[in-house]
Amino acid sequence: MDWNENPTGIEERFHRVSNDHRDDSLNRLLMARHSGATLVLCNMKQQCEVVARTLRNAGWYARALHGNLEARDRDQVLLQFMNSSISVIVATDVAAGTFTPASLELVVSYDLPRNPEMHAQRLEYVRPGGALVYLVATEEEQRFRRIVSRFNLDPETEPLPAPEQWVVPQPPFVTLLLNGGSKDRLSEGELRNLLGSNDAIGEHDLGRVEVRSFCSYLAVRRDVSRRALEIIRGTRLHGKHYAVRALDSRVAIEGAT
Repeated sequence: MDWNENPTGIEERFHRVSNDHRDDSLNRLLMARHSGATLVLCNMKQQCEVVARTLRNAGWYARALHGNLEARDRDQVLLQFMNSSISVIVATDVAAGTFTPASLELVVSYDLPRNPEMHAQRLEYVRPGGALVYLVATEEEQRFRRIVSRFNLDPETEPLPAPEQWVVPQPPFVTLLLNGGSKDRLSEGELRNLLGSNDAIGEHDLGRVEVRSFCSYLAVRRDVSRRALEIIRGTRLHGKHYAVRALDSRVAIEGAT
């Protein structure tokens, strides 16, 4: 089959890049192709942190996901991603195993996997009509040839696409962390009613609401997130004020208390 076609309609593309300018190439690729949930795959845990930090410095709402993170932090990264509060997750192949197959619009291989069989696993994350894109440096030629040979792909590569505009898109939602949960008699319906009944915030402005034992997470549209914080902070719930803050995917995540 042709290198950029397969039975599910997923694009498979290879772009030649300079190893010294791989980060710039990734930023350019995301500018040109990002249209929703994006996963960037790296081979090393520390590399995930470096790449995620570089993307944040460029303005992206990006977080790293790997086995060295505390379980609480991994949970918050995934939750923000599901809430459309994070644009990009940078993960190892092991950590990416938590994603539902065929659920992502764009998967980018920051570097080529050591094992060519990982190509099939990376392809599984992409939804029909999405794309799996590889950044291929000269130093990775041997790995590239192994993947091409193993999966009978065309070895031709393409130049990086040119973005129509150099603007980093903001994720549509912000995830709020409220320090109260089901143990405090809070419920999803109560929190939805609190915000959805306000004149400035409609039901369409609310995304996922998840109430846990001791904390709650609320996804609200970015343009009304400040108002949502004000409402919650100014309202007594079961006779008590609860601390609430926005989880910012451009800075270090703090755990729930």
